[in-house]
Amino acid sequence: MRIHELIIGTIQGEGSNSGLAVDFVRLYGCNVGCWFCDTGYSKENKNGINIPFQDLSFQEISQQLQSTNIVISGGEPMLCKELPEFCEYLIKRGRKIFVETSGTAWKNLPEEVWITLSPKENVSKLKTKKIAWEKANEFKFIVDCNNPAEDLTDYYIDKINNHPKTLTFLQPEESSFNGSNIKKILRFLQQIPNAKLSLQTHKILKIQ
Repeated sequence: MRIHELIIGTIQGEGSNSGLAVDFVRLYGCNVGCWFCDTGYSKENKNGINIPFQDLSFQEISQQLQSTNIVISGGEPMLCKELPEFCEYLIKRGRKIFVETSGTAWKNLPEEVWITLSPKENVSKLKTKKIAWEKANEFKFIVDCNNPAEDLTDYYIDKINNHPKTLTFLQPEESSFNGSNIKKILRFLQQIPNAKLSLQTHKILKIQ
């Protein structure tokens, strides 16, 4: 299984599980290439083609993990064919699993897995799959502080309204956020009753 990196003994800094003690398993590879990617998978970096990876067994990964809560991200973890089996492996060993995906690829995962959907249709020609909208436990939209309407389009607002029971978060894109310029995002929150602001707590605290 190709691993970009393991981040041990940190917190989940985003979304509804912000503050939860976790380990991150970042899988190698991405098909989207967001220009603002903070893990090296932007199109400018050829979707991470030069990012190093390790090929590790489930056991080798599990032996390094310390937390009960495991966040599996990428890149795009749904590209990994071993993902469902890996989730099962960790669940059987007492772990709680959280997967972060753009929904541009899909694997059927165990029901226990918490799925965070962060759609990227605003920066990619790749469409979020219908099943991703239906299966997600929460939506996380990355929006530019200076012009959030370009990112949170009417199409996305319709998706949010069509899934009123799904937790929804608006998260400032890092390079546009200075701590005092989120008024336009706050105005969007007034329009979407079930949406909340998500800040990257781990970056504010300057921890990995």
